[in-house]
Amino acid sequence: MLEDELGIQIFSRSGKHLTQVTPAGQEIIRIAREVLSKVDAIKSVAGEHTWPDKGSLYIATTHTQARYALPNVIKGFIERYPRVSLHMHQGSPTQIADAVSKGNADFAIATEALASV
Repeated sequence: MLEDELGIQIFSRSGKHLTQVTPAGQEIIRIAREVLSKVDAIKSVAGEHTWPDKGSLYIATTHTQARYALPNVIKGFIERYPRVSLHMHQGSPTQIADAVSKGNADFAIATEALASV
């Protein structure tokens, strides 16, 4: 068991029942989530090199672009790359810039200006 290997208690127990996560357990869970995210990223990189025409593309854009400028571009992209899963997120310029900075989108498309910071 991981607790035995680490020499700390991850969960508090009442008999055989887990009652809560200890402070150390909360930190371990946070790190484990980060590690699993990195494992997914490694698998994604490997997949990109193994199957360059397959994968996922996350685009963040404003409503204006999604509604008027991108439909024909997206249609052409899907026809050319049918094995790529395309995901679109719509939002304000600030929201889509935030999506890219947090890694929730690969890139953003907007013609509207960002609000001054």
